[in-house]
Amino acid sequence: MNIPISVQLYTLREFNKNDFLGTLKKVSSLGYDGVEFAGYYDLSAEDLSDNLKRLNLKPFGSHVSFENLKNNLKYEIDFNKKIGNKNIICPWAKFDSIDDWASFCKDLNFIGKKLKENGLQLFYHNHDHEFNTIDGKYIFDFIYENTDENLVKAEIDTFWVYKANVDPLKLMNKYKNRCSLIHIKDMKNDSKKSFEAIGEGIIDIESIIKYAKDIDIETLIVENDDPKPDGLKNISISIKNISKMAILKE
Repeated sequence: MNIPISVQLYTLREFNKNDFLGTLKKVSSLGYDGVEFAGYYDLSAEDLSDNLKRLNLKPFGSHVSFENLKNNLKYEIDFNKKIGNKNIICPWAKFDSIDDWASFCKDLNFIGKKLKENGLQLFYHNHDHEFNTIDGKYIFDFIYENTDENLVKAEIDTFWVYKANVDPLKLMNKYKNRCSLIHIKDMKNDSKKSFEAIGEGIIDIESIIKYAKDIDIETLIVENDDPKPDGLKNISISIKNISKMAILKE
């Protein structure tokens, strides 16, 4: 099975703000199968849907802030149903106490239930701080132990997992029944563990792709939080290197 390769459009934010549709056209021309949104840049759902179809790009997800999920959920539901996107991802949360994390989990269950009632699915996207411990366990594990497995799924960002000195493959295996979206990005071999284009760094991306295929991941999502020299050049290098990987030809 060949897994669709998508782009998290946050990577291209410097281009999106000036010409969002032009950026989507460039993503399509590079050979990507789909996109994951980080904002809609004032496009209507109808216009966005029409352009996605024209460019043969599938909407695989949308990152929506926790604040917007709480305060503008109906808008997000209506918009994403119109563009044909079923996956809504909470991209970030950070709290200091276990009580605050517990409250967050209750909110995720509530939001996830509302989304599920409308044919959509909620995910949570990790960084590295979720691998700090509270009461002797990873915050990451606490989140999924305290949310309904049908209402809250995991979008595992393998870069941040690796940066936290956790094995991405073991984490993907542990949560294989709750994970259908995977973020891939590479890491420079430097003291800061900086971001790098796929295939140019030290993370074993091929092993991640192989296991993602084994567990029928819906899509692999290329992202770079701080792309160099810029987002378009970065995702161009990434898709070229991914296309050369033997695992995708099996």
